[in-house]
Amino acid sequence: MPLPPHLRRCERYLDRCRSHPDELRVLAIGDSWLSLPGNLWDGRNVVQFLNDRRWTGANGSRPMNVLSFAHPGKELADMSRDFDLHQGLGFLQELGERRGITFGFQAVIVTGGGNDILPFPERFIGPGADGNGTVLQARLAAALQDIRESWGDLLELAAPWRCPVIAHGYGSVTPTLKSGKIVIPFKGIGPWVGKHLLGTLGLPVERGRALIGEVIDRLNDTMRAIPGLSWFDARDAVASIRPSDWHDEIHFFEPGWEILAKRWLEAIADHVAAPVVMTAAPRAAARRRVADLTPQRKNLKPFTKDAVAEAVARDAAKRPAARKPKAARPAARKKPARKRG
Repeated sequence: MPLPPHLRRCERYLDRCRSHPDELRVLAIGDSWLSLPGNLWDGRNVVQFLNDRRWTGANGSRPMNVLSFAHPGKELADMSRDFDLHQGLGFLQELGERRGITFGFQAVIVTGGGNDILPFPERFIGPGADGNGTVLQARLAAALQDIRESWGDLLELAAPWRCPVIAHGYGSVTPTLKSGKIVIPFKGIGPWVGKHLLGTLGLPVERGRALIGEVIDRLNDTMRAIPGLSWFDARDAVASIRPSDWHDEIHFFEPGWEILAKRWLEAIADHVAAPVVMTAAPRAAARRRVADLTPQRKNLKPFTKDAVAEAVARDAAKRPAARKPKAARPAARKKPARKRG
């Protein structure tokens, strides 16, 4: 039975840990800003850029081995409870020990918070007394408090690896009523912000942009102030992306993702000073943390053990069969010499 995709990624990560021990080892958790376009439209995503040894070298960075559990649409609270992530961590620990591979992460990169805010502008922006729109401050403050708590859960999850947790803020959004085309016929994604600001409230584009910009600035200020989070500002990078390289209100075509990937390179270089080798004690602590934080922990272990057994069996099947030593041939008997006469 083949491994599910998230465990197959874990196996490939371990393979690269063994074959390229020089690579910086990174765990990626997040939303569409690390995972799209995927197969929805053409082009590479941020993680694919970071995993490309030739690309990182051309941009003056050391090569990276990035294991990603990012998925479009993820909210922060979902990330710390994600079943695939927890099972994947358990799988890495078990299989890594079986193979004798130390897999510890030297950085955790996260994109999170945008899905808690951007798809729901009606919760935080109302018509206002003059009909010109206003930010609903009390509701926004409550949402930002939830985001702080969710970041706390993620930082606790990453604590056993004793490495920086790096995240960026979000850039400005121009509201629109258009959806972005994807490969599925007659389907698209978005818009999220424009439907409420331009459609329901009937605001001009610039006013809608200013209001959602105020919300995003508050989100950025909240993340910047979270203790233990290595936050960096991505607003300049987002502002430098050409209008033609935006796929929809909040996503990009490949040139836009490449700009963000280069900003990630700078941030990772700023926060990861030198290789860190995982020791046995933090690895054991990480295993306990997975059991503590995973709501599905009762069902998690059997699935993980089955997957590890499957991977180990495949390892054994790949090894060339040991050849039996050839049995020594018995020494030839000398024929007695014939007597002459």
